[in-house]
Amino acid sequence: MKSIAEILIEILDLGEGWIIMDKKIDKKIKEIDIFIEFISSTGYFPRNKELLNVYDYSRSRRIRHLDLFEYKCYLNARIPRVKDGKLGIRNIALKWADERVSFSYLLLASD
Repeated sequence: MKSIAEILIEILDLGEGWIIMDKKIDKKIKEIDIFIEFISSTGYFPRNKELLNVYDYSRSRRIRHLDLFEYKCYLNARIPRVKDGKLGIRNIALKWADERVSFSYLLLASD
C-alpha cells in the first residue's frame, strides 16, 4: 500500500526529482503546507532545455496550489538553479509554477 506522501506526490505531479519532506496542517485557519525538496543532481535550463548540474538553490518559496478538500494548499520549496556558461544562472524549469508568481499553474487555470 502506498504512503500518504507517495499518494500526494502522484496527485501533485511535480515531476521527476521532487519528494515530500514534511507537512504542516493548521486546522484553525484550514491550511496545509507541503514541504518539497529536489533530490536530483541535475535539472533543465529553462531557455534551451539543456540538462545541467544543480548549481545552488533559490530562497524558499511558498506557492499557492489547488485546495485539498477544504484546506488551502501551499507548496514550499527552494528551487534548484543551474548555471549555463553563456546564459548565466537560472531556476530550473518547473512543471507546476512559473518562477515569477506565487500561484501554481493549476490554481490559475481553475479560476
